[in-house]
Amino acid sequence: MRFALAASAVLALAACQPSRPLQRSVGADPLEARRATLAARAQWSFEGRVAVSDGKDSGSARVSWEQDGERYRVTLRAPVSGETWRLSGDAAACVLEGVRPQPVHGTDREELLHRELGWRLPVRALAAWMRGLTAAPAQAEVALADDGLPRELRESGWRVVYRDFDRASDPALPSRIEAEKPPYQVRLAVAQWK
Repeated sequence: MRFALAASAVLALAACQPSRPLQRSVGADPLEARRATLAARAQWSFEGRVAVSDGKDSGSARVSWEQDGERYRVTLRAPVSGETWRLSGDAAACVLEGVRPQPVHGTDREELLHRELGWRLPVRALAAWMRGLTAAPAQAEVALADDGLPRELRESGWRVVYRDFDRASDPALPSRIEAEKPPYQVRLAVAQWK
């Protein structure tokens, strides 16, 4: 349980709306206008719940994600035990707290999680996916709904499906996301964007 909850800190996850087919982003990024608008907002955060599975173990937690440019802090709290795990850092260094008695330091957040938890997760991409963007536009395939919002994307072997959006935000931000790269599955429900 502790293993699954700690791993979900990095995660960053079939709507009935019709969608356009997946298309490789070659040249113009189909999310270019959205990317330009959100790039001006370096500080953002959300509160919600996350569930994660590696095909054998699974768990869920309350999640709090704070982002300020390259700096991030992702905090998870187990619903029953109240145990807390935190992954924080920037592009150059990261720290994982709550898994061992002392914080564990690294230079690569994905490698740190793999070393400490045995998980290979696209931590860097999650900050983009959480806002309905691709992390590497030239390598991603995107399906847009008729309203222009992303409905599904495929990137780095992951399939990310956007189930719902908070349309009170401008632009609309995801409120329910599912991501999978077998055997890994992540579901995220955002309660509040800030």
